[in-house]
Amino acid sequence: MKLQEIDDAFQRSIRDRGFKVDELGLEDGITSMLLFYQQVRVDDCPLEDDGDMLLYQWGPSRLDGDEVFIVDITRQLIPRRAEEPYQLSLTFSFDADEIEALGKGNEWCGAPMELDDFKRFIDESEAYEEARVLDPTAVELAFGEA
Repeated sequence: MKLQEIDDAFQRSIRDRGFKVDELGLEDGITSMLLFYQQVRVDDCPLEDDGDMLLYQWGPSRLDGDEVFIVDITRQLIPRRAEEPYQLSLTFSFDADEIEALGKGNEWCGAPMELDDFKRFIDESEAYEEARVLDPTAVELAFGEA
């Protein structure tokens, strides 16, 4: 697949699973990104050179002036000879008052063969455990240079 097609392809994969991006819950969103990463390779973004990785991150943030807590899963793609990485980010925002103070953090997955351990990390993270039972206040899918 070409890098420029990844956003549309991911949205199609979400629709094929019976969802709409803006209506995704955290659990379905994370699962969608993990499956897409497992199944779809991007041309000229070599795994062996960290050219196709996943990033799970969480923490407090501001959205439209409001305090929110975000949980994000991002696919970072670095084509050969590229100046900057590209990121396909699926970000879930939650009312900060509904989430206990969890701080912030992140975890990387460097290759599809690491997905089982990566998924286990996500499933056991406090941020995921607390947020997956809540309805997000916003869900955003973004693609572009980092």
